[in-house]
Parts: sequence; C-alpha cells; structure tokens
Amino acid sequence: MPIDRFDAAILGAGVSGLASAYFLARSGLRVCLLDDYPMPGGNHISRDFSGFTFDIGSIFFYPGNPQFKMFPGSDADFVPVDLTLGRITPQGHIRSYPLSIKDEILKQPWRFLRFALSLGRQKFLGGPGTNAESYAIYYLGAYLYRESGLRNYLLRFYGIDPQTISLHFVERRMNLTRLTSLRRAAQDLVKRMRRNPAAAVKPHAIARPVGGFSNHYKKVAEQLHSLGVEIRCAAGLKAVCKTPAGLQIDTACGTLFAKRVINTLPLQMVFGLLGSTQAVELSSTKLCTLCCSFAGDRGFKTVVLYNFHDKGAWKRLTMHSDYYGKHAGREFFDVEVTLGDKRPKAESLFEDFAAHTNQLGLFRGDLRLEGSMDLDFAYPVCDLKAEERRLRLIDLLAQSGIETIGRQGLFDYIPHSAIAIEAARERYGRDVPWVPYSGPPNGR
Repeated sequence: MPIDRFDAAILGAGVSGLASAYFLARSGLRVCLLDDYPMPGGNHISRDFSGFTFDIGSIFFYPGNPQFKMFPGSDADFVPVDLTLGRITPQGHIRSYPLSIKDEILKQPWRFLRFALSLGRQKFLGGPGTNAESYAIYYLGAYLYRESGLRNYLLRFYGIDPQTISLHFVERRMNLTRLTSLRRAAQDLVKRMRRNPAAAVKPHAIARPVGGFSNHYKKVAEQLHSLGVEIRCAAGLKAVCKTPAGLQIDTACGTLFAKRVINTLPLQMVFGLLGSTQAVELSSTKLCTLCCSFAGDRGFKTVVLYNFHDKGAWKRLTMHSDYYGKHAGREFFDVEVTLGDKRPKAESLFEDFAAHTNQLGLFRGDLRLEGSMDLDFAYPVCDLKAEERRLRLIDLLAQSGIETIGRQGLFDYIPHSAIAIEAARERYGRDVPWVPYSGPPNGR
C-alpha cells in the first residue's frame, strides 16, 4: 500500500487550521488537514433539537472578516444581525455590556463622586498589578468594579478567583482603558444627545446560515480542495512520532508522513498523540450549552445577555430567534454554563437558570429545555501560571518537530476568528498576495 506524503499536515480543522492550510497551499505546498470531528469548522458546531437549530457558544462574524476574503461566497447565506449586548447587574437591572459609564456613573452625582474618589485612590496607590482583578480595579476603581458586577462575571467565566486570572485575559476580553476614559465618556454622551434617534446605527454583524454551520464549511472545504488541500475528517487520530523519513501520523484510516506538522488541537490532546508522559498542567474550561425555547414576555430586548449578577450559574445567553425568526411561534436561544470538575446534568443547570431568571422577572411564560451540548475544550484557562507552562510545552513540541498556532494550539485567549486568521497569515502567508482565490486556471 502506498504511503501518503505531504509537505505539511495540520492537526485540527478549526478556523486556525483552515487558514493555515489556505496560506500554505497558496504557497505551493501539498497540505493535508486532519480532524476527528466529522466536518471542518472546529468548535463551530450546530445541532437541531425539536426543529430549532442551536450552536455551541455565541458565534457572530463581521462582514470584513478575512475568512470571507479567503473563501469568497462562503458568506452568501449568512444572516444580518443588529447585534445588541446587555448584562444583568448585581442590582438586577439590564445595562449595556460590558459597562455603562452613563447609566452607572453620570446619571447620579453621588455615584460619580464615589467613582472618582475610588479611581483616584487606586491611581495613587500604584499600577495595574499582575492579575485580572488588580487590573480591573486599577482602571475602574474598587467601587465601579463591585457595582458593575464585573467580578461576578470574571468568576463565572473560568470558575476561578479573578485574583488568579492573568491580566492578559482581561486586556483582550474587555477594553477597560477606553471604557473608563471620562473624557471619552463625556464625548460619547454629547454625541448621543446630538444624534437624531431615527438615524441611530446599531452594531452590524452576520450569523451563520439558517440551517447551521455545515453548508458554510462545506463551501470552505470545496475551495481548499480546489487549492489541492486534502481534508480528512473523522480521521481517528492515533499517534504522531518523529522518524528519519519525517513526521509520521497514524490514523484510523492509515498512516501518512509530512515534512512538518502544525498543531491547532488542545495541547493536552497533542501530547497524548505523542505518547508523552509529560505533565501538561494546563486546564481548559468545560462548557455546557443549554438549548431553550420560549413563549411569553422575556423581559429584555438585547440579542445577547451576560450574567453579571451575583446568583445563577449561567454566564451568557444568545437569542437566535431575534435574527433567524421564531419557530412554531416560539423564540429560541442558547445559554452557556461553565463547568468545573463536576458535571451536573443539563436538567439541573436548566432548573437553576429558570429559577434565577424568574427571580429577576425574566422569561415569564413557557420556558423549555429542548436539548444540550457539552464541550470539553472551550477556553484555555489563563491563570497566573499558564504563561510559563504553555511556553515550556510549546518549546517541547517544537523539539518534536511540531509547530503550534491558534487558540488551542498556543493555549491562548484569542477573542475572535479574525485575529486567528491574521496570525496564520503572518506565520504562513507573508509572501501570499492577499486577494481572493478565484479557482484553478480555465475553471479546471
């Protein structure tokens, strides 16, 4: 049996893997893309329950996303979204996400005074420190940090104390320096007062096609295939080892060799493929997505709602029916819950969500759990020790001949896909003209 040989093999067909395959193939290399998932797209997963289509997480794109430059036409069936973001404060109010200086500070003089004194004291005491909590308090002051509920959200995101979260995470997750600039807040307030309400522009985004992500990534796969990329999904990855003939990859479908291997899978997984006894000592959040439907008065208008309240295990919900339309007269949405070491049943998580939102006066009516989805590797946990550990592990992989890229491969918090694609372009596509691929010569 002939053995397949490639210039590059990429482990993982998520956004980083697809982008890396695109740039390497455009550079003239023979590329194989491998994934254990049944289709490309990584954690962009959609599932149907009771006629509703749900996703893992809240997945939005902006029209200028470089993915649509690489794969023209793949966004043809995407749905426009007037994306509005809200949060539940510790007081039970619905406010802007992540913060609203106008609502929480400027409307009441005494609040402004407390905020100014708290912030001034923090600036006098020193710098932003080394963790997420000290960073947030430095830019917000202890008063606004507490009143806004940001600490509750940080605790809920990873399930660990914010004092043990790297400030690198909160720098990428929330632009606090912009939010807490009083001069900018005053300028924004004046602009809102002068603006004609009829001309107000909402943030515009697009969401995956109505039927789920499968049709989108089918188009992506077809264009990569036209570039000569071989995609093997449901590959059944078994082992990776370094040999004199190159890097050998064993799968359920056979063995292949590659001059270079690029990993986008979680570090925990790739060390397992190497058969290493190396203690990875890194953890990722586990995520449960509750797939819900509803009829009645939900009690808020935003598309996305974050939980900054001090109760309730859930951290975010996304109203899919706001942009896809209702199904059978019902709204539908998903709810994210970060899981710790224990994995409670979806039914108990739903009961907690229903009780919490009912207490706040939300979702008054017929609320149902239609299904659920679990994800073992959602976000790398960026605690204070993670940076040193991940760099050491990436170096060990390099010694084995394996390159790393992407959120999971680098064990790094990458907030959206455009950043991941630009990183792949910087690494593998510097000499590739940044123009859409128009297909093979003469249409062949």
